[in-house]
Amino acid sequence: MISLSPLKTTLSLAAAIALFASAPALADTIYASPTGTNVGACTQSSNPCPLQTAISQASSGSELVLEPGTYVSHQAPIQVGTQLDIHGEDGQPAPTIVNDHSSCAANDIVCLGQNTITIGATGSLRHLRVIETGGKGSSPFAIQSYAGGETIEDVYAESANGVAINAAASAVIRDTVAWAPSSQWAAIAAWAPAQVRLENVTAVGGPNAYGLWLYEDCLSGCGTGLFVQSQNTILRGGAGDIANPGQFAVAWSVTASHSNYDVPASDNITSSNTDANQSAAPQFVDAANGDFRELESSPTRDAGVASTDLGPVSLGGGARTVGSAPDIGAYEWTPAPAAPLQPQGPRGGNPPTGPSTTSTALVFHGVRLAGGALRARHGKVRVRVSCPAQAAGYCKGVLTLRASHARFTLKPGHSKQVSVSLARKLRKLRRFSATVMATARDAHGQSFSTRAKVRVKRG
Repeated sequence: MISLSPLKTTLSLAAAIALFASAPALADTIYASPTGTNVGACTQSSNPCPLQTAISQASSGSELVLEPGTYVSHQAPIQVGTQLDIHGEDGQPAPTIVNDHSSCAANDIVCLGQNTITIGATGSLRHLRVIETGGKGSSPFAIQSYAGGETIEDVYAESANGVAINAAASAVIRDTVAWAPSSQWAAIAAWAPAQVRLENVTAVGGPNAYGLWLYEDCLSGCGTGLFVQSQNTILRGGAGDIANPGQFAVAWSVTASHSNYDVPASDNITSSNTDANQSAAPQFVDAANGDFRELESSPTRDAGVASTDLGPVSLGGGARTVGSAPDIGAYEWTPAPAAPLQPQGPRGGNPPTGPSTTSTALVFHGVRLAGGALRARHGKVRVRVSCPAQAAGYCKGVLTLRASHARFTLKPGHSKQVSVSLARKLRKLRRFSATVMATARDAHGQSFSTRAKVRVKRG
């Protein structure tokens, strides 16, 4: 059984952190940008602030709008202690918030409480990507919800070695992906006392992680118990789909309908063979690389149920229901556009030769990265980035290596070496290993993140 002591420490630290900051007296709309430099009032979209500055100015009930792009921090958690509605711009690619824990030692006490973003006071996160990298067993969370009444919606959350979403008290998670690819923990953890509702969620743990983990720490009191409601939700993990905690000091249950998971029968967990649940494995486009959109052959298609709890859109902004019923999971399978009819030639003969003036829209799977051995020279590393030939218009995005990042723009079918400046302490190392990530979008606004492992040697 995995030791839970790091998880306890993380939660205790998060609960103990003072989350209050000076703020304007009245609720307002605050704007942030990855390139923002304004340190004055952040109330004008034409003059946004850095993210931490914008949060420090927001008062309870404010709306914080994030411009598209990648917000990178290095062991610098975003702590939100007031009721904020934090979201990306509607109709634009979801902004990405990255917190890099790659330099943390295993079970590093300093790293334990430094989640990418912690929300409370009935706040909400919407239309975002939240990525926690590294950690080495320190179990940081990508998202921590701790006070009660929080909503996480239209969010893609990833924690490389920790928990993608940790929910305490009461929380609603909807139209969201939670992924823990290299973790020994879980995609989603629910911590007693809590009442957590999962609606159209895709929670996937890696080979050694759970889809859903229930946890108690009754030293601080467990209240009425721990109750999770799951509807239209996928719960999958290599260690098990739902971690059965066995004997709890308080009442607990997982009540599910129209959901996809496979666990042994239990008095506390709804059987995967009843209430329109299903145990057949879902089929994804590319689960190994975090693409959890459904294949046409997936059993989760049209297998959900319509209810008043449905979100307005699926993850990424598409329709929530396309077929006869909503799909199970965060995404909604959408058929590819039909190929246009080719014009006939004169007298019904063959169509004219030459390039077609029409094309079928393709799904954007991001740029390609060349990993492997790299050389660091003059404090910089160059990584080859390639834009697929079928990409719409361009590939534009941010390349991230540890705490450093560089922007790039490429034409379809083109590639180039993107130079990234290394952090000062990395420049002192003769060699190190890391994961480089590129978050890119095309001209249609489709956004996707790709990764590659690199070995860097100085000289």
